[in-house]
Amino acid sequence: MTTRAGSSPAHAAFLQELIRMRTQAGLSPLQLAERLGVKESAVTRGEAGTRRVGVLELQRWAFACGSTLEEFGRRLEARALQ
Repeated sequence: MTTRAGSSPAHAAFLQELIRMRTQAGLSPLQLAERLGVKESAVTRGEAGTRRVGVLELQRWAFACGSTLEEFGRRLEARALQ
């Protein structure tokens, strides 16, 4: 995975969790984009860290992947505690 230069470990974990959520749902970037009504590049750039993903968008992503914002937060927090 390529992330923006200088990203923090926390940001890298956030991006990894975005990808994990999508892949665990069995979705390609294109399939997720279609569910969200956006271009595939919005998903791939968001996952690469070259485009900001805000909290409201994150909530939509989680729902589209069959998850919740709360579950995403728990998984991200668990990564931070490792």
